[in-house]
Amino acid sequence: MLYDVGYCTVFKETRGKKDYQWLSGRMFIPCGDGGWQARELSGTSNIKYYSNEGWSKTRTVYNLAQASKTPDMCVLCEGVTDVWRVGERGVAIFGKSLSKTQADILARNFSTVAVALDTDAFEGKNPSGTKAMVELNRRGVKTFRVMLPAGKDPADCGKDEFWSLVNTS
Repeated sequence: MLYDVGYCTVFKETRGKKDYQWLSGRMFIPCGDGGWQARELSGTSNIKYYSNEGWSKTRTVYNLAQASKTPDMCVLCEGVTDVWRVGERGVAIFGKSLSKTQADILARNFSTVAVALDTDAFEGKNPSGTKAMVELNRRGVKTFRVMLPAGKDPADCGKDEFWSLVNTS
């Protein structure tokens, strides 16, 4: 499989004094650099994602190996499910804020970044979406914002709809 996603039906193990039953009913997503996320699917947990201890999300760009096979351009998203909708050119930063390390990684691998962060990343004082574009521009990367419909993120769009938005931005 392209993303190597798995699912844990029931997990009853303990290791040391830690109970890992909370892993039951979660999708497991390998994220690169030894990291993973366990995503809750039922909608009953207060915590949507768990990440493994010791893994730094701010030092990782999800789907980098696949996206860098087309080094001219990638599409920057917040989360892994956005990337799955975007396809092979999608990368994710695990939230709204691009770290300096992630900006460096993207600058080493792409000449252009289409920024498809959720619309709220471009709202308010000091919007993180604008900051991401500035950080990438400082590193010589061309950027443009993908204008998503209000209240939608890439995962909410059909693939053809999303790429139509990229091509008209």
